[in-house]
Amino acid sequence: YNDPAIWEQIDRGLTAGIFQIGTVSGTKQAMRFKPRSLVELADLASINRPGVIRAGQLDHYLKRRNGDEDVEYDHPMMEPITGPSSSMNTYGILVYQEQLLRTARDLAGFTPGQGEELRKAIGKKLADKIAEIKPRFIDGCMANPDFTGPGGTRNTALKIWTSLEAAGAYAFNKAHATGYAMQPCWEIWTKHYFF
Repeated sequence: YNDPAIWEQIDRGLTAGIFQIGTVSGTKQAMRFKPRSLVELADLASINRPGVIRAGQLDHYLKRRNGDEDVEYDHPMMEPITGPSSSMNTYGILVYQEQLLRTARDLAGFTPGQGEELRKAIGKKLADKIAEIKPRFIDGCMANPDFTGPGGTRNTALKIWTSLEAAGAYAFNKAHATGYAMQPCWEIWTKHYFF
């Protein structure tokens, strides 16, 4: 997974037939991303998905990762969830299901069961259920003094909800993304050494 020779093929766009990155979009984003490990390939597979793209965050993610744009957080409470101190540094952008669940818990006070209800409703695109959960999320944020103390407003909560809803509709969990990243690593390694 860490053989430096395999990554140059991805940098040059030699990804035809490679799972997850063999599409036109996958190749383009892989060339921009320049992954160097299994973990980075998992991140690439996770950001090149409709949720991050529809939230308008794909270009921001890549620019932030490459140091071409400052990392911004919708609220300071999002930094431990999406920043460098988290186990999933996604440059201030919601990418993984675990981040959605933690956002609901830390910002809006959701229980694990309520977080799972949210994840399922968004993932299955259950419009009625999402509409029912949204005010609970906003009200939960507004009832949290840690959220409102550093200037968290209803508009901030709505902005975070919009990102959460958009990303959550197509988000992987980290284990799934890592599993999906294993196959392209094997394929690009095989292609490099045997074709």
